[in-house]
Amino acid sequence: MKILITGGLGYIGRFIRKYLKDKYEVISTDCKNQQDIEYKFEYLDITDIAQVNSQLTLLKPDVIIHLAGIKDLNFSQKNKEITYNINVNGTKNLIEACKGSGTKMIFLSTDYVFDGQKGLYKEEDRVNPQTYYGVTKVEAEKLIRDSLDNYAIIRTGGVFGAYDKAMSPLFSWLLDNLKAGRPIEAFVDVYNSPTPLKVLGDGIEKLIKTDKTGVFHIAGPERINRFDFFKKIAAHFGFDEDLIKPIKNKDSDQSFLRPKDISLDTSRAKAALDIKKYKKIL
Repeated sequence: MKILITGGLGYIGRFIRKYLKDKYEVISTDCKNQQDIEYKFEYLDITDIAQVNSQLTLLKPDVIIHLAGIKDLNFSQKNKEITYNINVNGTKNLIEACKGSGTKMIFLSTDYVFDGQKGLYKEEDRVNPQTYYGVTKVEAEKLIRDSLDNYAIIRTGGVFGAYDKAMSPLFSWLLDNLKAGRPIEAFVDVYNSPTPLKVLGDGIEKLIKTDKTGVFHIAGPERINRFDFFKKIAAHFGFDEDLIKPIKNKDSDQSFLRPKDISLDTSRAKAALDIKKYKKIL
C-alpha cells in the first residue's frame, strides 16, 4: 500500500513517516524549499492545483494523510488570506485530485473547531470555532464530507512527545526555558486533551488498515489545563515545578481568547479503532 503524507517536513509529518515506513511505502511531500539529506521528500505545493493533479496522477497513492496547513493561532489570526489559501483551498485541491480515484483521505483537524463552552466534546457536537484557525478547519472538514466518501477526519489537540533526538515544538520550547531557569506562564483556565504522538500514530495506522470512515476524536486520556500539564512535564523531566506560573486567559497578551475547554471525548474512536489504551499522558 502506498501512503502519501502532506506536510511531511513538519514535526508530526516526520513522526508519522517514521511510524509507518516499515509497513508501507511512504512518500513524504512538502513545499518547503530546503534540502534534507537524511529525509527524502517530494516537493508538493497543495495550493497549486496543476501540481497537485500532476503529482497525484504520477504517484497514485492509496491513502493521503493530509497534515499540511497553517497551525499557529497567532499567525492565522493576523494572516487570514494566507491561512485560508493553504488550509481550505489546499485541501480543496487535494479533494479534487482524489475524486474518482478511490484514494482515502485522512485529514488532521483540530479541537479548535469547538467553542469551549462545555468540554469533552463528541464527534456529533455542534462546531462553533472561536479562532480563525478553527474556522478554516471547519470549512475544510465540510469540503471533505460533502465531496468524498472514502475519508476520515481526525480531531486532535496539543500533540506532544519526543522521538529519536527530536522533540515536539511544545516540548522543545518548554524544556529550553526550564533548563535556563526561566519562569513560564501557563493558563489555569484553558483545558484540552493533550495527545501523545504514539496515540495519534496508532489512530492513523488503524484508519489505514480498516475501511472505517467519518469523524474521529483521537486524543490523550486526560482533560487537563495548561498549567497542570506544564507542571507534569517539569516534574517528569526533573525540573523545578515552581517555574510554572499561573495566568488567566483574559490576562494574556494575545489579541484573542482561547476557548475555555476544548477537551475531547474519545470513546467512539477507541471503540471503533481499538486504539491502544493510555491511562496517563506522561
